[in-house]
Amino acid sequence: MAKLFGMDVTRKDLMKRVGDVSQVADARECTLTSGKAEGVRAIEVKTGSGLEFTVLPSRALDISWAAYQGKPISFISKSGVVRPDVYEKDGLSFLRNFTCGMITTCGLTYMGAPCEDQGEA
Repeated sequence: MAKLFGMDVTRKDLMKRVGDVSQVADARECTLTSGKAEGVRAIEVKTGSGLEFTVLPSRALDISWAAYQGKPISFISKSGVVRPDVYEKDGLSFLRNFTCGMITTCGLTYMGAPCEDQGEA
């Protein structure tokens, strides 16, 4: 039994009300096609509980867009989603193409300027 829209629902009950389970919960793979995101693979997931998110296999499975009950819970930088080959490694140049995302940033409390870690920049 699953909890869906605040109610306990069996698969049999659910299938009486919908033609396909993808109307409620689904995962769809696609490829982004515009700008610096062109070619980035994405999997759009909706759980049926109000959580919807996009996983980017091309970006180390980072979660870019995420929302709960229609309210955004992730942060995307001004650059938007950028494919991996548009990387700039000199100093802070990488920030021109840094997407952010929920896994990359580990949440907004861990954002900040690059630093030295155990002697490595």
